[in-house]
Amino acid sequence: MFEKRRRIEFTSTEVTTLTLRDTSEGSRLTLDHATERIDIGRGLMEVEREWLFQLIKQEYKV
Repeated sequence: MFEKRRRIEFTSTEVTTLTLRDTSEGSRLTLDHATERIDIGRGLMEVEREWLFQLIKQEYKV
């Protein structure tokens, strides 16, 4: 019924790949992990994703 959640730990190098991408469907917040591109905050509204992007950038000095 519900998708299982995965717990992923990112290295400091992977955190620097944090990107807020504009698409035709809205923004996507992504991080690259090994060979995967991980979507962060898929259930968030666009303004919440932008806020989270700024928060992570500030916290991790990206």
